[in-house]
Amino acid sequence: MASRPPLRRRIAAARTRLGHRAVKGPLSWRSRHRHVQPLRMVGRGRAGWRRARQSGTLTLQRGGSGAARTATRSGLRFRLDVLLPILLFLFSFGQNMADVNGTVFHPDESRWLNRAHFLTDLRDPFGPTWQDQYLARAQPPLGSYLMGLGLLVQGRDTETTAVWDFSYGVEWNELVGAMPTQADLDAGRRTNALVGALVVLVVYFIGRALTNRAGATFGALFLALHPLHIWLASQALSDQLLNLLLALATLACIRFAQQPTWRRVLVLGTLL
Repeated sequence: MASRPPLRRRIAAARTRLGHRAVKGPLSWRSRHRHVQPLRMVGRGRAGWRRARQSGTLTLQRGGSGAARTATRSGLRFRLDVLLPILLFLFSFGQNMADVNGTVFHPDESRWLNRAHFLTDLRDPFGPTWQDQYLARAQPPLGSYLMGLGLLVQGRDTETTAVWDFSYGVEWNELVGAMPTQADLDAGRRTNALVGALVVLVVYFIGRALTNRAGATFGALFLALHPLHIWLASQALSDQLLNLLLALATLACIRFAQQPTWRRVLVLGTLL
């Protein structure tokens, strides 16, 4: 009487047969659960599975290659990783834009719109604009550049208003031309609404790097719906630009900690 082959060899033979046709009869636990999917069996539930296994009529069919199932899951994850940040960005931008016309004017908005001409004055780095100590040295210029770029993209001019004087009231500043026009004010606010939505987008990627998709989505939604974030994003100010730079620096710091390279440290140093 010939001896039976070892268990490992019998399992390997069963796996080979599963790749080409259905297999009837009792199978080992490992080959049954790891390499096949039950599609048809006698009866229902565990009792039916047990009766079919005992009677030797259990029919198993290959449910599709593992590579195909892995590719399907990878494609779904890729679509989520692309679509979810876009949807969060659009949602935040819509929230910010909804408050652009309803937010009360703040005198600081006049200051940032007034300095929008800093962008076009870069063509003359030794001109009178950069000799004005009161305006040129009071604030970092990136917010002014952003306002100028936003106005130009929306078809406005960078020559906007006079300088708002906080020593006097609103009526006096209106008389001297320090109150921005509604068109310039709306253009500056729309620019900041876009920057605020970008902050939400970067916060999503920070959460994605630190937690998972659910944690990143929660963090981004929390920021997008926060009243302070919406209020700052619906004004022509520079606060959201600062938030964007801080968020980008945080993300760059995380990337550098994960894999230190010269390229990443240069990006981090530039943002800081």
